Amino acid sequence: MELIISFKLDHPYVGKEYQSTFYSFLKQVLKEEDNEKYLELFGKKDAKIKKFCFYVRMMNPVFQDDLIQLENSVVEMHIRDFDEIELYQFYNAFLNSFKKHKVFPTNLNQSRIVRVKLRTLDEIQENTLYVKFLSPLIVKEHFEENNRSIYYTYQDEGFLEKLKVIIQNVSESLGYSFDVESFELMSVNPKKTVVSIYGIQIPVSIGSYILKGDKDLLNFLYLKGIGNLSGSGFGAFKIIGKEK
Repeated sequence: MELIISFKLDHPYVGKEYQSTFYSFLKQVLKEEDNEKYLELFGKKDAKIKKFCFYVRMMNPVFQDDLIQLENSVVEMHIRDFDEIELYQFYNAFLNSFKKHKVFPTNLNQSRIVRVKLRTLDEIQENTLYVKFLSPLIVKEHFEENNRSIYYTYQDEGFLEKLKVIIQNVSESLGYSFDVESFELMSVNPKKTVVSIYGIQIPVSIGSYILKGDKDLLNFLYLKGIGNLSGSGFGAFKIIGKEK
């Protein structure tokens, strides 16, 4: 399943760090409408690994300095979740917020929910997917001894191996066991770009790729997202082709 929340902005633009804006919307809605779920996901000091991912769909965005100009004022937030019960909790929370006509402030702007709906997604039965990233893929290696991080893109040596480590650690932390060793990510029409997260410029990968692996793992990645910060608006992809 995929949850789609449509927002109407007062003005047709969003800030360049829009992922954090919509992540804040999710937290605000849960805090107001399902505080128990909010505390479960966000109430502890140590960050809880999320089972969901999301991406934001905007009409013909044009990047201008700190703002992204849009063709119209409707923006969609799409949420997927490997835990279907949790997704329904999100649905109920956003639906309640919609019925209360809540206003969400943003950078020199504000928005309102105008539609909340669920869409069925087909289960993946194949072992090879042709995909396009809907939100940037972040691959990060952190070194505790000096509190330093390195970010990898598809061009970098060790990119795939580090991505496998992230997938293995995340799935095991959530209590799942998948065949990660056979996982592959191969470039088709890749691109490297830079995104700003809380003022930090981070190199990321976008574009289209081939994913190969066990179908259970591919289903997990499709709903949970892939790479670092997938619960914060990164690492979501759409399937543009399949192969047995």
